[in-house]
Order: sequence, then C-alpha cells, then structure tokens
Amino acid sequence: MPEAASDPILKYLWQQAVFEAFIELRPEYLPAQVKAAERAISARLSDPNLPDLEEQLALRDALRSLRVIFPQQCQSKQEFGEIAAA
Repeated sequence: MPEAASDPILKYLWQQAVFEAFIELRPEYLPAQVKAAERAISARLSDPNLPDLEEQLALRDALRSLRVIFPQQCQSKQEFGEIAAA
C-alpha cells in the first residue's frame, strides 16, 4: 500500500513510535503508545554507538515533547536520565 502524501518522512527508526503516540486518537490506547515511544527512545539512548549529535538532539526534543504533551502518561525523568532537561 503506498504511503499517504501527508505521512512524514522519518530519519530515524525510533521516530515511528513517537509519531504513533502523537497521532493516537483513542484515549484508551494513548498510555501504551506513549510508553512504546519512551521505550524506543530509551533503547536508542542506551546504545553505546550514538555518535550523531543531530540524533541526540532529536531524541532529547522527542522526549521533552512527550513529557510536555502527555505528562500523565510519561514515566519519571530518572528512568531516562536528565537528557530532556538539557
């Protein structure tokens, strides 16, 4: 099935989980989507081969956005370090 013209082109694989959390319309599925996005970000942050500064900034911004938009669904800052606080 071809991609819709409005679908964003994602640079990093973990961005798909974040994108899906932001477009989730059903409140009952939102907590699971946000947790999946946080897990994807956490997995990438724990990868020792993360040399790309641009991706580090994208991860920080995505995590910060999740915390601002979905504060009740997000887990504690300590679990993911203080990357979003920078």
